[in-house]
Amino acid sequence: MTTSSEYKNSPTPPPSESRRPPVVVRRVVAFFRFLLPLIVIAAAGYGCLLLIGSRPTPPRVEVPERATLVETMTPVPQNDRATITGFGTIEPHRLLALQPQVGGEIRVIAPDLIPGGLIAKNDILLQIDTLDFELALEQRKADIANAEVNLQLAEASSLVAQREWELIGDSIESTDIGEQLARKEPQKREAEAMLAAARGKLKLAQLDLDRTTIRAPFNALVLNDSIELGQIVAPRATIATLVGTDEFEVIASIPLAKLPMIRIDPEDPARNSRATISLELGEGRTLTRQARVARLAGEVERTGRLAKVIIEILDPLNREGVPGRGRLLLGSYVRVDIEGPELEDVLELPRSVLQENDTVWVMDDSGRLAVRSYEVILGRTNTVLVQASLEPGDQIITSPLGIAISGMPLETLESISSGTPTESAGESSQVVEDAPS
Repeated sequence: MTTSSEYKNSPTPPPSESRRPPVVVRRVVAFFRFLLPLIVIAAAGYGCLLLIGSRPTPPRVEVPERATLVETMTPVPQNDRATITGFGTIEPHRLLALQPQVGGEIRVIAPDLIPGGLIAKNDILLQIDTLDFELALEQRKADIANAEVNLQLAEASSLVAQREWELIGDSIESTDIGEQLARKEPQKREAEAMLAAARGKLKLAQLDLDRTTIRAPFNALVLNDSIELGQIVAPRATIATLVGTDEFEVIASIPLAKLPMIRIDPEDPARNSRATISLELGEGRTLTRQARVARLAGEVERTGRLAKVIIEILDPLNREGVPGRGRLLLGSYVRVDIEGPELEDVLELPRSVLQENDTVWVMDDSGRLAVRSYEVILGRTNTVLVQASLEPGDQIITSPLGIAISGMPLETLESISSGTPTESAGESSQVVEDAPS
């Protein structure tokens, strides 16, 4: 009889281990578990390929290419005159700091010697007290009379001495200097010099007396004054500031590239380019005056590197009283339009049509977009003048384009309203595959 201890030592495995499949079987099962999803995916893909391959080919349909709607213009070549525009400030042509040459008490002041007063040439501006200068003039006259008497005495004395010398001159030995001293010629020359000096002092006294009356050297406008009746003024002290009213100037800033268009002839200023001065007065009003180029300044602006052209304006304050002619004030900022040369066969285009590198988009005779290069001659406020001729059938595109590709088809509102498609829209097409029904 077998004991329990013998049963435990037996090699027979426990019941749970005896039910597990062999190792080979387990590996085969694991392999098929991994391979089965791949087989399913491959079969599905193969089935899709069969379905796609069995689909019928859709018919090829030609669809006309869609044209872009644009607005165009056809400018006509014309003759035009170039206008060079600049800006500047009105400056005085003549500016004078009025200074008396003699000092004294002011006795008379002209009523117009006040800021804003208009003064004519040679008008008396002020009068300095003349009493001291009149007394000095009388003193100089007395000095002349005294010098004349001294000269007469010297001449008489010299005449007597000369006769005495003629009597005894041959009996004594003398030099030239001794002879002159004996004849009293130095005393005579001294008296003549004293008379000449007295006459010079008389002229100076008369000149000082005349200088007590100060007159306007030219037609002028008074900018400011610093005098009053009874005031004591010193020589060369500034008492007022005057500007000439016959002519004002505008120093206009002009690009260097446009200088050749401006005629500036120092030998014949009357043939220089004409100009129009425009001053904005506000409320939609503009004051215009005719002017002329005077000369070219010898330097350019330090900041903008622009040339300085000086324009002259005659009678800027309209002192002549011409009806309808306004007055220009100093310091006004004005626009200057200088008349340039005559330009032949030019096109005037809106600035908006000008693209990069001075190119323009056009619709050619086939209804497609083309790029043309034009030479810009002159720029204006809203337009430019270009030197070019349109090719037959070209139309300038004036409407903006989101995407511009050379050769793209275009059409205009006129072609749509007339029902006539452009040539490119009728000939161009795209191949589109139509889906089967």
